[in-house]
Amino acid sequence: AGITNRFMAPTDPARHSRGTLPLLALEEPTARMAANRIASIDPLTYNAFHLIMADARDAWVVWSDGNQVQRENLGPGIHVITESSYGAGEDKRRAYLLEHATRICNTSESPLDSLQNLLGESLEESFHGPCVNLPAINYGTRSSSLISWGQSRDARAFIHTKVPPVTPQWVDYSPNIREWE
Repeated sequence: AGITNRFMAPTDPARHSRGTLPLLALEEPTARMAANRIASIDPLTYNAFHLIMADARDAWVVWSDGNQVQRENLGPGIHVITESSYGAGEDKRRAYLLEHATRICNTSESPLDSLQNLLGESLEESFHGPCVNLPAINYGTRSSSLISWGQSRDARAFIHTKVPPVTPQWVDYSPNIREWE
């Protein structure tokens, strides 16, 4: 389970922390059940978000604009979810990442290193580069994750950096997901 904020959505400090939503999702035995649980919350309880949940069978995204909650099953393929996804803002960043990630995955035997480099690219001081860095307004990419679900357990990968990927400190959590049935 992973969460992003939602671009340009108003923030109400009286609402519960959206950071608790992945924990609620992880209380459920399956991603489908987690998506159902999160999709049933009162949207006025939390600030806007995009929450991604996956298990060995399914992957889901549940998002809220702060007024309504929606969900979608993520089928096989490459998915890029940013704070601007699902109508939250201009989709240039997601589109750039999806185009380049698709090319990398279709042309590389081992794409993870190239995907890590892609996430660390800073094209310009804007909201549209893979790694957003706008220090003047204290806004930017704070962390990144790559999850790959291959045909075999050995092909599964989950890597994460808790700092901006332009100065990455990637940690490999792949053994954790390789144990899943």
